[in-house]
Amino acid sequence: VETQYGFHVLLRRSPPPEDTVSGAHIVIAHQAAGWIQVLGRREGPLRSREEALVLANQLYEKARQAPEEFSALVEEYSDHRDAVRRGDMGSWSTRESTFYPREVEILAGLRVGEVAPPVDSLVGFEIVQRTSNRPRERYAMDEIRLFFDPSHSAPDASSPAAVLEKATELSKQLLAAPSRFDSLRKKLCCSYSEQWDEGRGSPAVTDALSRIKPGQIAREPVRSELSYVIAKRVDPPARAPASPSFDLPAPDAPDIVALVRARDDTFLRDEFRQVGEEVLGQMSLSEAAAQQVAALHGAGRFEALGTPELRSEAFAKLLSDVQQALGLDYPRYRALVDAHFARVLLAGQ
Repeated sequence: VETQYGFHVLLRRSPPPEDTVSGAHIVIAHQAAGWIQVLGRREGPLRSREEALVLANQLYEKARQAPEEFSALVEEYSDHRDAVRRGDMGSWSTRESTFYPREVEILAGLRVGEVAPPVDSLVGFEIVQRTSNRPRERYAMDEIRLFFDPSHSAPDASSPAAVLEKATELSKQLLAAPSRFDSLRKKLCCSYSEQWDEGRGSPAVTDALSRIKPGQIAREPVRSELSYVIAKRVDPPARAPASPSFDLPAPDAPDIVALVRARDDTFLRDEFRQVGEEVLGQMSLSEAAAQQVAALHGAGRFEALGTPELRSEAFAKLLSDVQQALGLDYPRYRALVDAHFARVLLAGQ
């Protein structure tokens, strides 16, 4: 199968046996492991890939012979940010979606305490040890997340220093007036909550939340990935039961909201302009209705929509306005919208 990434050879496998596994890892990074720049605990490593593999194999032998020393090896050698929690990767179901699919599969094949040989990954060479399952605290937060560009320098507004300065000022304002948190976060970036179990998520954010109670706001912004986070701890919602599917989905219509949230204003303007043209060309509308449709799909509707929330709200408002304008003709309009974006998704645009 050809995609924009190249050619893929696919093998369908049976679903894995249902199990819960826990693990820890040592990450030995190298210059070619790009993601360590985001997830690392130190400055980018200077070692080559070959040098990293030699070191990873040496550490694997040490860990294999003395598995009880694994945590000490993590602390001394691991380049990953989760070294601060002894390399803990959390607990995972063998049937859930995860950023660690290969590691979870490796853990499922180990006995507790056993160590696997190094595997290559986006952050470097990983040495994985299976650990005992245990109860884990669940965290949830509302957040204001301000992103920076690590390649930019102050006084550029998108540099880490400038974004930190802005985040620090916002933190001071919120400590003085906590009630402004919800309105500020919706204005600046976010209207959703995040939740995770201990061992997952950003170690720095988890540590900040562990120091406050639900309803409280962290006193200082926390650096996490390519952003600074102002975190408000909230009570985690009830855990939804897992319902994994092992067959390809066959939706009746494309998930346009997800597409709208993931793309920028230019994409929205271009695509909905085309939708308007298709509707006018394929639907027999009165002159008044045609004018309304043309106006509703004009370029000005999708300007300055800098967050996923604003883009999804603009899309919902468009559908509402068109439904009011077309009345009984609206289902035909919605079918044309679905068909348009189905073509967009299938074309990989």
